[in-house]
Amino acid sequence: MGISENADSPLLCSREIKLMQYSKDDIQKEILKAAEKVFLENGFPKASMREIAQEAQVGLSNIYNYFKSKDDIFCTVVRPVISAFERMLHEHH
Repeated sequence: MGISENADSPLLCSREIKLMQYSKDDIQKEILKAAEKVFLENGFPKASMREIAQEAQVGLSNIYNYFKSKDDIFCTVVRPVISAFERMLHEHH
């Protein structure tokens, strides 16, 4: 990780600068993308918030600014799939 000087804050890690350039929505999308990958690879019971944070390249505590829990992330990840499935069922019945 590189260090950069900034007029507002004398020392910022390059990772912090990168995160500052993303909108809150972008960070949330990265967390969800990472969570989907971790859930698929490990299954829900074995997936951890720490693994999701590492995959998303965000701090573990930062995830809690977006989601209350692993259950909350999981529901957000699967909600579109469930909605699509329900639409498909309604269209065919």
